[in-house]
Amino acid sequence: MEFWTDERITTGSFWNDEIRARLEQSDIALVLVSQAFLDSPFCPQIEIESFLDSCRKRGLLIFPIVLSPCEWEKHEWLATRQFLPGGTETIEEHYTEPGKQKRLFLRIRKELR
Repeated sequence: MEFWTDERITTGSFWNDEIRARLEQSDIALVLVSQAFLDSPFCPQIEIESFLDSCRKRGLLIFPIVLSPCEWEKHEWLATRQFLPGGTETIEEHYTEPGKQKRLFLRIRKELR
């Protein structure tokens, strides 16, 4: 398994082309949700649309994690999916204790496997 982020795009590369190519190759999309992510024109319009298309066509698993308070419920792709930590909880607000946060990260790791 290879873990890839946009930080691996090399200088001089076309980031849009590189991201799209990687999205087409992905089996799992780990989506870290915040209001900034949801408000970004690129993330919902390009990344999420690509994820949803890959989900329908080849079974890509969309694995959302809500990092901070945001209006996730206004986005159908997210409101209709189970996500972590779940309910109204966010990592930023409800997992500030190191032990509790480590347990959540271990759960995420196990579920991703």
